[in-house]
Amino acid sequence: MEIFITVAFGIGIAFCLFVAFKPKTQEQKDYERKLKESLEDEFIIDPETGAKITLEEAESGHWISHDNEFRTIPESDLEKLLTDGQKQIEIAINYLRKSKYFKRTELTEEQLSLFDRTKILTKYDNWTFSHPFSFENGIVILPAPEIHGRTYY
Repeated sequence: MEIFITVAFGIGIAFCLFVAFKPKTQEQKDYERKLKESLEDEFIIDPETGAKITLEEAESGHWISHDNEFRTIPESDLEKLLTDGQKQIEIAINYLRKSKYFKRTELTEEQLSLFDRTKILTKYDNWTFSHPFSFENGIVILPAPEIHGRTYY
């Protein structure tokens, strides 16, 4: 019995050492590099408008200007995003911002009610949205559904 406990204890220690000193994958190294660069940058990017602002401006709320409707996030800032998913989303939003066919809009209660009754969105526990744009044939939103308390962007 002592041998079994000793072997189990040894395997446990070996596993802990393996997990602690496991070499990082290239993807993990890239993520950490982008995170470090992002934290060193003194600016943050407002995801709604694409405005590049300092933390102090964001906290004060005085940075908001009304000429940001067509402002896009520069390619150099897109490269600093942590994941490819974030980058793809911002590229899509940049497209909507630049396009002359899409216009940033505020949704009415009637439009929100219509979205709330759609077959796709009624499948989720709850949902929110961002970046509403109108165009000739309707409205585009970026939904963020919630499933079992977890939100998916």
